[in-house]
Amino acid sequence: MSFLAVGSQGRTATIANLLSQPFSFGLDRDGALAIVTEIAMTIKRRWQTVFRSCGVPERLYGELARVSFANALNFDIEIIKNRVRI
Repeated sequence: MSFLAVGSQGRTATIANLLSQPFSFGLDRDGALAIVTEIAMTIKRRWQTVFRSCGVPERLYGELARVSFANALNFDIEIIKNRVRI
């Protein structure tokens, strides 16, 4: 079985793991943080618009906000910088 490792914890889907080995992707710490911040802020600003355009009923938004993209909704770059040492 093959899989793409994204960080020091293999394929674990966390921001910390994603940022644990930016050099593997040709990035330094600041570059990796900038990309993660941009993606998280885009999700935070636009997720409801995208869901609406795809026909997702608004009554489901509260429940859906607690799933995979929840880290983006609560994203705080300062907390990430303090937790992740690269």
